[in-house]
Amino acid sequence: NLRRDDIGRTVDGFVSRIRPGDDVVVFYAGHGVQVKGVNYLPAVDARIGVESDVPLNSLNLNELLHRLDESKAAVRLLLIDACRDNPYARSFRSGSRGLARVEGAPSGTLMHFATRPGGVAADGSGRNGLYTAELLKQLNTPGLPVESMLKRVASGVRQASNGDQQPWTEGALEGEFYFSGAASASPSA
Repeated sequence: NLRRDDIGRTVDGFVSRIRPGDDVVVFYAGHGVQVKGVNYLPAVDARIGVESDVPLNSLNLNELLHRLDESKAAVRLLLIDACRDNPYARSFRSGSRGLARVEGAPSGTLMHFATRPGGVAADGSGRNGLYTAELLKQLNTPGLPVESMLKRVASGVRQASNGDQQPWTEGALEGEFYFSGAASASPSA
């Protein structure tokens, strides 16, 4: 529930606490907007009437990726449930749907989006969107590497949406990451 006036201060505070080698997870659920191929995550109190208002009222996803790269975190995982219909599309010249593909994500960064580039994600019938609901089902599965967990999330979303919504992965981690208990090492033969 990030507010416009808190975006810079919140990101600065978050990034300043990251130490080289840390594991960093960023989760966002809300509207996602692309303007000229750049992805933005609007604040809850965003005042957007025209395209030029977006950067002033939103978190720039590319800037966040850059800041996380500078932090030298070992694992940078972004879970983005934000590829929904652009609520401002009528006043935008570009009229793009969903989020754009992220080009040149820093090495060691894995991003998992609620749907493919340009796609629209379902809001769901409960408290959470379809993607977040599936993510919550898988999050605490012990010993499951995050890449495998995200494949299960994607499968659940595709099944629940009858194939209309297809989560999308970009980037790759360089290390291992588990939300719940790393897999135990099997003894060598």
